[in-house]
Amino acid sequence: MKKSSIQGKILLFVEKYIAWIFLVCMKMSLRYRVIGDTHKGQRVVYVLWHQNILSVLLSRIYENIGIVVSASFDGELIAAPAELLGYRAIRGSSSKKGVSALKEMLQMIKSSSIAITPDGPKGPAHKIKEGAVFLAYMAKLPIIPVVVKTDRKWQFNSWDHFILPKPFSLTEIHYLDPVYVTSKEEIGEKCIEIENLMLGAKEKI
Repeated sequence: MKKSSIQGKILLFVEKYIAWIFLVCMKMSLRYRVIGDTHKGQRVVYVLWHQNILSVLLSRIYENIGIVVSASFDGELIAAPAELLGYRAIRGSSSKKGVSALKEMLQMIKSSSIAITPDGPKGPAHKIKEGAVFLAYMAKLPIIPVVVKTDRKWQFNSWDHFILPKPFSLTEIHYLDPVYVTSKEEIGEKCIEIENLMLGAKEKI
Protein backbone atom coordinates (compact mmCIF):
# COMPACT_ATOMS: atom_id res chain seq x y z
CA MET A 1 0.00 0.00 0.00
CA LYS A 2 1.32 3.42 -0.96
CA LYS A 3 2.33 5.83 1.80
CA SER A 4 0.00 8.52 0.41
CA SER A 5 -2.92 6.07 0.55
CA ILE A 6 -2.21 5.22 4.21
CA GLN A 7 -1.93 8.91 5.09
CA GLY A 8 -5.22 9.61 3.33
CA LYS A 9 -7.03 6.91 5.31
CA ILE A 10 -5.58 8.14 8.59
CA LEU A 11 -6.62 11.71 7.76
CA LEU A 12 -10.15 10.58 6.88
CA PHE A 13 -10.38 8.58 10.13
CA VAL A 14 -9.33 11.60 12.20
CA GLU A 15 -11.66 13.96 10.32
CA LYS A 16 -14.57 11.54 10.81
CA TYR A 17 -14.26 11.56 14.58
CA ILE A 18 -13.58 15.29 14.80
CA ALA A 19 -16.75 15.89 12.76
CA TRP A 20 -18.69 13.47 14.98
CA ILE A 21 -17.58 15.27 18.16
CA PHE A 22 -18.50 18.63 16.61
CA LEU A 23 -21.95 17.39 15.57
CA VAL A 24 -22.70 15.84 18.97
CA CYS A 25 -21.74 19.10 20.72
CA MET A 26 -23.81 21.06 18.22
CA LYS A 27 -26.81 18.78 18.76
CA MET A 28 -26.63 19.38 22.51
CA SER A 29 -26.77 23.17 21.98
CA LEU A 30 -29.79 23.22 19.66
CA ARG A 31 -33.51 23.38 20.41
CA TYR A 32 -36.09 21.73 18.17
CA ARG A 33 -39.81 22.06 17.59
CA VAL A 34 -41.25 19.28 15.45
CA ILE A 35 -44.58 19.78 13.70
CA GLY A 36 -46.65 17.16 11.88
CA ASP A 37 -44.40 14.10 12.29
CA THR A 38 -47.29 11.64 12.25
CA HIS A 39 -45.41 8.99 10.23
CA LYS A 40 -42.52 8.49 12.65
CA GLY A 41 -41.79 4.78 12.98
CA GLN A 42 -43.29 4.01 9.56
CA ARG A 43 -41.33 3.46 6.36
CA VAL A 44 -41.46 6.59 4.19
CA VAL A 45 -39.33 8.62 1.79
CA TYR A 46 -38.40 11.97 3.35
CA VAL A 47 -37.46 14.79 0.97
CA LEU A 48 -35.78 17.99 2.17
CA TRP A 49 -33.77 20.78 0.59
CA HIS A 50 -30.01 20.30 0.53
CA GLN A 51 -29.45 23.51 2.51
CA ASN A 52 -31.30 22.00 5.50
CA ILE A 53 -29.59 18.62 5.62
CA LEU A 54 -27.59 19.32 8.78
CA SER A 55 -30.57 20.71 10.72
CA VAL A 56 -32.70 17.67 9.92
CA LEU A 57 -29.93 15.10 10.44
CA LEU A 58 -29.24 16.36 13.94
CA SER A 59 -32.91 16.07 14.85
CA ARG A 60 -33.20 12.36 13.98
CA ILE A 61 -29.97 10.75 15.21
CA TYR A 62 -29.85 7.04 16.08
CA GLU A 63 -33.13 6.24 14.31
CA ASN A 64 -31.54 3.99 11.66
CA ILE A 65 -32.70 6.19 8.76
CA GLY A 66 -31.01 5.82 5.39
CA ILE A 67 -29.50 8.89 3.75
CA VAL A 68 -28.14 9.40 0.24
CA VAL A 69 -24.83 11.24 -0.05
CA SER A 70 -22.53 11.97 -2.96
CA ALA A 71 -20.06 9.30 -4.05
CA SER A 72 -17.30 11.94 -4.06
CA PHE A 73 -14.63 12.49 -1.39
CA ASP A 74 -16.73 15.37 -0.03
CA GLY A 75 -19.59 12.91 0.37
CA GLU A 76 -17.38 10.67 2.47
CA LEU A 77 -16.83 13.55 4.88
CA ILE A 78 -20.60 13.59 5.40
CA ALA A 79 -21.26 9.85 5.31
CA ALA A 80 -18.64 8.83 7.87
CA PRO A 81 -19.79 10.99 10.82
CA ALA A 82 -23.46 10.44 9.84
CA GLU A 83 -22.98 6.69 10.28
CA LEU A 84 -21.56 7.34 13.75
CA LEU A 85 -24.81 9.20 14.48
CA GLY A 86 -26.87 6.14 13.59
CA TYR A 87 -27.64 6.80 9.92
CA ARG A 88 -27.24 4.28 7.11
CA ALA A 89 -25.39 6.04 4.31
CA ILE A 90 -25.92 5.18 0.65
CA ARG A 91 -23.26 6.49 -1.69
CA GLY A 92 -24.41 7.83 -5.03
CA SER A 93 -26.26 10.58 -6.86
CA SER A 94 -28.02 11.32 -10.10
CA SER A 95 -24.67 11.84 -11.81
CA LYS A 96 -22.43 9.20 -10.23
CA LYS A 97 -23.23 5.63 -9.13
CA GLY A 98 -26.91 6.46 -9.59
CA VAL A 99 -28.08 2.99 -10.66
CA SER A 100 -26.21 1.15 -7.90
CA ALA A 101 -27.46 3.68 -5.34
CA LEU A 102 -31.07 3.11 -6.45
CA LYS A 103 -30.70 -0.66 -6.04
CA GLU A 104 -29.26 -0.14 -2.57
CA MET A 105 -32.08 2.24 -1.65
CA LEU A 106 -34.74 -0.23 -2.79
CA GLN A 107 -33.14 -2.88 -0.61
CA MET A 108 -32.68 -0.60 2.41
CA ILE A 109 -36.18 0.84 2.33
CA LYS A 110 -37.61 -2.61 2.99
CA SER A 111 -36.52 -2.13 6.61
CA SER A 112 -36.13 1.62 7.20
CA SER A 113 -37.09 5.07 5.96
CA ILE A 114 -34.80 7.02 3.63
CA ALA A 115 -34.10 10.76 3.54
CA ILE A 116 -33.13 12.37 0.23
CA THR A 117 -32.18 15.89 -0.82
CA PRO A 118 -33.76 15.94 -4.30
CA ASP A 119 -32.02 19.18 -5.31
CA GLY A 120 -28.56 17.76 -4.48
CA PRO A 121 -25.74 17.17 -4.80
CA LYS A 122 -25.05 20.19 -7.04
CA GLY A 123 -28.39 21.84 -7.68
CA PRO A 124 -30.08 23.78 -8.94
CA ALA A 125 -31.38 24.69 -5.51
CA HIS A 126 -35.04 24.00 -4.72
CA LYS A 127 -35.57 22.04 -7.95
CA ILE A 128 -36.68 18.45 -7.47
CA LYS A 129 -35.10 15.71 -9.53
CA GLU A 130 -37.07 12.54 -10.18
CA GLY A 131 -34.95 10.09 -8.15
CA ALA A 132 -36.81 10.36 -4.82
CA VAL A 133 -40.23 10.25 -6.50
CA PHE A 134 -39.22 7.22 -8.58
CA LEU A 135 -37.98 5.47 -5.42
CA ALA A 136 -41.31 6.09 -3.66
CA TYR A 137 -43.18 4.75 -6.68
CA MET A 138 -41.06 1.60 -6.86
CA ALA A 139 -41.29 1.00 -3.11
CA LYS A 140 -45.01 1.89 -2.97
CA LEU A 141 -44.39 4.22 -0.04
CA PRO A 142 -45.49 7.81 0.67
CA ILE A 143 -43.24 10.83 0.24
CA ILE A 144 -43.06 13.15 3.24
CA PRO A 145 -41.83 16.65 2.29
CA VAL A 146 -39.86 18.37 5.07
CA VAL A 147 -39.33 22.12 5.44
CA VAL A 148 -37.21 23.88 8.05
CA LYS A 149 -37.13 27.25 9.79
CA THR A 150 -34.22 28.29 12.02
CA ASP A 151 -34.44 31.51 14.01
CA ARG A 152 -30.68 32.13 14.25
CA LYS A 153 -28.29 30.79 11.66
CA TRP A 154 -25.26 31.26 9.45
CA GLN A 155 -26.04 31.00 5.74
CA PHE A 156 -23.22 30.28 3.31
CA ASN A 157 -22.68 31.62 -0.19
CA SER A 158 -22.82 28.14 -1.73
CA TRP A 159 -25.09 26.92 -4.54
CA ASP A 160 -27.69 25.76 -1.99
CA HIS A 161 -27.19 28.64 0.51
CA PHE A 162 -26.31 26.03 3.13
CA ILE A 163 -27.68 26.72 6.62
CA LEU A 164 -25.70 26.17 9.81
CA PRO A 165 -27.80 26.75 12.94
CA LYS A 166 -26.17 28.95 15.57
CA PRO A 167 -25.69 27.53 19.08
CA PHE A 168 -28.86 27.65 21.22
CA SER A 169 -31.01 28.52 18.20
CA LEU A 170 -34.52 27.14 17.70
CA THR A 171 -35.18 25.04 14.62
CA GLU A 172 -38.72 24.21 13.54
CA ILE A 173 -39.06 21.08 11.42
CA HIS A 174 -42.35 20.83 9.56
CA TYR A 175 -43.39 17.45 8.16
CA LEU A 176 -45.99 18.06 5.45
CA ASP A 177 -48.83 15.79 4.38
CA PRO A 178 -47.80 12.65 2.49
CA VAL A 179 -47.71 12.55 -1.30
CA TYR A 180 -48.47 9.25 -3.03
CA VAL A 181 -47.21 8.18 -6.45
CA THR A 182 -49.55 5.64 -8.01
CA SER A 183 -48.18 5.41 -11.55
CA LYS A 184 -44.90 5.88 -13.37
CA GLU A 185 -46.50 8.35 -15.76
CA GLU A 186 -47.20 10.88 -12.99
CA ILE A 187 -43.64 11.04 -11.63
CA GLY A 188 -42.85 14.33 -13.38
CA GLU A 189 -46.16 15.83 -12.24
CA LYS A 190 -45.49 14.76 -8.65
CA CYS A 191 -42.04 16.40 -8.73
CA ILE A 192 -43.69 19.72 -9.55
CA GLU A 193 -46.40 19.17 -6.93
CA ILE A 194 -43.88 18.43 -4.15
CA GLU A 195 -41.66 21.32 -5.18
CA ASN A 196 -44.61 23.72 -4.99
CA LEU A 197 -45.71 22.28 -1.63
CA MET A 198 -42.26 22.76 -0.12
CA LEU A 199 -41.73 26.25 -1.50
CA GLY A 200 -45.22 27.30 -0.45
CA ALA A 201 -44.80 25.93 3.07
CA LYS A 202 -41.42 27.63 3.40
CA GLU A 203 -43.04 30.98 2.65
CA LYS A 204 -45.72 30.46 5.30
CA ILE A 205 -43.66 29.28 8.28
